[in-house]
Amino acid sequence: MIPEEKSEVPQKETEMSGMLEEEEERSWMPAKESEKSEMLQENTEMSEMFEEEKEKTLMPEEEKNDIAPPQYWIKSLLLYEVDRKTLESGGWLSDAHIYAASKLLKKKHPNQNGLQSTLPLWHNLKWKSPNTDFLQILNICGNHWVCASNIGCPPNTCNIYDSIYRNASSSLTTQVAAILKTSEHCFSINYINVQAQSGSNDCGLFSVAFATALCSGKDPSRFLFDQRAMREHLKSCLEKGVMSDFPARHRLCRQTTYIHCSQKVEVHCKCRLPWAKDFTKFGDLAL
Repeated sequence: MIPEEKSEVPQKETEMSGMLEEEEERSWMPAKESEKSEMLQENTEMSEMFEEEKEKTLMPEEEKNDIAPPQYWIKSLLLYEVDRKTLESGGWLSDAHIYAASKLLKKKHPNQNGLQSTLPLWHNLKWKSPNTDFLQILNICGNHWVCASNIGCPPNTCNIYDSIYRNASSSLTTQVAAILKTSEHCFSINYINVQAQSGSNDCGLFSVAFATALCSGKDPSRFLFDQRAMREHLKSCLEKGVMSDFPARHRLCRQTTYIHCSQKVEVHCKCRLPWAKDFTKFGDLAL
């Protein structure tokens, strides 16, 4: 009898073990299926989000056609409505305004050297005009306009008409060097004592006014410009397609042009360009 009782115990344990394994399989199966369904749902949601972002970035052709192109203000000068609004609202003049005014000055004074676009000189130091008796508006460091000219200057000399009198920068000296292309070891820059502007946005207006005066054979240092009337005057000139002298009155009469300060700039190598901040300042001089 004892051996028979021993043989029943393993059989019962085997049956219990089998039942437990079945229960485990039953308990795990739904969990695995639920995880799969959650992963599928998550992937579907991510896919839908991706499609939504794609639709935002890739605009349908119908919507693209609904966007109106920029409206011209003066098509012949490549000026848009945004340029008109900038001029009227007191904003800083862009290269579009400066080049438009330069084109009109060149049209009125075809024999005047310079007056080319500011971009090639600013980006690549490219100068296509003769360097004798030139007149050019320069962009300095991307945030300031000045007028440069060697009209009436000795050889290897350039006058700068700056309504703020900023400190000399390598941006200015390098552009002037690219224009002059002097064969000497240095050249001179004179800062002319012109009217100082009020505020910080009108340097472009003053540069155009200085250039207009020089084209007419006048000395900008002898005039006090009506700053409040400058924007309306430039707008009128651009719309009429003809540049005219800016409203101004004569300053106290001087026998000679007054130089605010002067500097010598050394040039090097075959490029004939200066090192940064490579110049010697001088005090106030009379030309």
